[in-house]
Amino acid sequence: MDKKEPPTTSAEEPPDDPPAAVQWMIQQAAANQLRPALPAPPENLPLPALAPMSGSRRMAEREQRIAGALRGNDQLTDGLPDAAADSLLQWGLELAQGIVRDTVDLADEDAEDILQPRVRAVRRLMMAVGRATDAEAPAAFEAWLEQAAIALGERFVPPSAAQTQDLRRQWQTLAGRPQEQIAMARGFLGELTISRS
Repeated sequence: MDKKEPPTTSAEEPPDDPPAAVQWMIQQAAANQLRPALPAPPENLPLPALAPMSGSRRMAEREQRIAGALRGNDQLTDGLPDAAADSLLQWGLELAQGIVRDTVDLADEDAEDILQPRVRAVRRLMMAVGRATDAEAPAAFEAWLEQAAIALGERFVPPSAAQTQDLRRQWQTLAGRPQEQIAMARGFLGELTISRS
């Protein structure tokens, strides 16, 4: 007669694998138990991906981005002598900086709705003024004022007919002196700008 093998006890049987969901829960519990053992990150380390960007940093980034775009666009000062080109660029940067300040309380997406058309108007204004310094090119003052109105938004005060006529006269008087013409146009537009309160 064959000898029967003694039945194996439950302790000797290989345990059944728990379902995948149970394994996952076990892994998560083990990970949570290990977490306190890890050193906490120093409080002074910045976490830019997680922490919201501060308002001043966000504004600085907007200013840098727009200033970089203006500085990198050679068409804005094309054909001007260096001193006149620098003067025109500084004026454009000043206008753009004012536009960025108008977006101080806005999230990036909302700010772009203001920045895009108004900075584009600054570029168009700069190119128009720069071209008009050429004695053979007509100065399109109406187009300048239209772009200035877009760039400055609510801070723009339209000039009177007498002011516009005076601008034409002064522009012609300064023909052949582009840096002085640009300075005069900048001063003229400054008189039409309401300062921030």
